[in-house]
Amino acid sequence: LNGKTIQSKINNVRLFSQFTEATEKIKIYCTKVEIIPSIKTHKEILSQAEIKNLYNQTDDSVKGMRDRVILGLYYGCGLRYKEGLRVELNHIDYKKELLFITPSKNYHSRYVPINKQVLKDFKDYESYARSSFEMNGNYFLSGSTSNGTLNKILQNLCEKANVKSEICLHSLRHSIATHLLQKEMPI
Repeated sequence: LNGKTIQSKINNVRLFSQFTEATEKIKIYCTKVEIIPSIKTHKEILSQAEIKNLYNQTDDSVKGMRDRVILGLYYGCGLRYKEGLRVELNHIDYKKELLFITPSKNYHSRYVPINKQVLKDFKDYESYARSSFEMNGNYFLSGSTSNGTLNKILQNLCEKANVKSEICLHSLRHSIATHLLQKEMPI
């Protein structure tokens, strides 16, 4: 466990101790514990050339379309893992070029713009490839969508593209955020 997690658990015990003492039931004695802050890890960011190379590794096969959609959701739209899984067919507004994101980490729904190329990839996948995978109800991404499976697909693309960085789906989110900031897009 990292330092923040441990400190959070200690704070919960202290709050519980205050509650039990206030209700005159029992007192839990908490000794002073010093937590060493965890070392911040460097977030792996791919260059725009590396991202382009990942896209170039996809083709017009069913799996290639799926792989482009995965890149589109996690890089093109900058989604978190679970946000990408929760995208339903009716969440994509092709006319307004927007993607509706249901409440996630901070319990806020939001709309995310979709660029024209990612939108085309979404349409192609929905029209030609989605039905080739095991259906997950009305969810846009079909087939096996565990974090491990999606990361394995990403790792395979990285191997084909000769990307040496150790990345995961969340690295794509950090990459698009960095690229937008580099282009002076306001936060």
